[in-house]
Amino acid sequence: MFVLIGLSGTALVIDDGLDRLTHPRRYAVTGEGHQSYARYLAVGRTVAQRGERAANIVRPAGTGPLTVTLVSPSAGAARRFVYLDPATARVLDVATPDGGVMRLVHRLHGSLLVPAIGRTIVGWVGLTLALSCLSGLVLWWPRSGGIRRAFGWRRGAGPATNLHHVAGAGIALPLLVLALTGAWISFPNVAAVLSGEDRTRGAVRLAGMLAPPLARPALAIDTVVARARPLAPAAPLRTIILPTERSADWTLAYDTQPMLTVAVADDSGVAARGLAPGSAAGGSSVGQIVRRVHDGTGMGRVWNGVIAIAGIAPTLLGITGVVLWWRRRASRAASRPD
Repeated sequence: MFVLIGLSGTALVIDDGLDRLTHPRRYAVTGEGHQSYARYLAVGRTVAQRGERAANIVRPAGTGPLTVTLVSPSAGAARRFVYLDPATARVLDVATPDGGVMRLVHRLHGSLLVPAIGRTIVGWVGLTLALSCLSGLVLWWPRSGGIRRAFGWRRGAGPATNLHHVAGAGIALPLLVLALTGAWISFPNVAAVLSGEDRTRGAVRLAGMLAPPLARPALAIDTVVARARPLAPAAPLRTIILPTERSADWTLAYDTQPMLTVAVADDSGVAARGLAPGSAAGGSSVGQIVRRVHDGTGMGRVWNGVIAIAGIAPTLLGITGVVLWWRRRASRAASRPD
């Protein structure tokens, strides 16, 4: 299970590259040009099925496609994603969130594809991995010689022994952090008690996200963007969430850390700065920080690289560990008298 969770975690960190490989059509963009948001919305609605409504627009951070999300209130809030070329607003692909290789990888990492109790199993696996990392560090630390000896390549030892020793030591602390943050995410009720956060906040936010979008918002989307821009004059706009039957405000999210959001009332057009979802007093909640550390979101390329390597580490350490075990077993067998 360590191997499955680790490799799937690495795949999720580099999901953009893997998604490009598995779905090249949706990344066939012609440039980073910009059409009006009204144009994107109109084109997205051309592929809408009966009863579907536009829920949000997400702009790429790089050279990827722009996405319009369509929601069907009559089908249990079922969603479809329309991928558009930002430069031309041409439809590149249409997909459901349950399809595709990366969705399967995400489910494997979060629940091992086990219904109902899969998330709990992943949480216990994370705690077991954390204990393994701690015990490994204790066994690894040399009784004499200090840090240089601890990370040194041992003469006389085989490649498998040295690789297991050095690689395990180098990745143990990041792997410990990922194991603990993964367990925190897998046990949300326990995490809420430990952090003192409101356990109902996530449920309220989820209910808001699943609320059906308004069929006909009062304001035009480009008017909304213009009303919000003075409150975020330099930040790149990433997401526009349309008003819903639960909240008649437009929500615009900008590419800042922490995330800046602006709410625009659909009836009056009044714009006001808001807090990032889940934040308190302008800062990030404990849950947000844990999620960012675990996922690598907004943490920079170095930490994302560390996460990717840490995901491969259980496989590498498992292989070298089996090799060492087999050699010890063979050595003991050879030393026994006939």
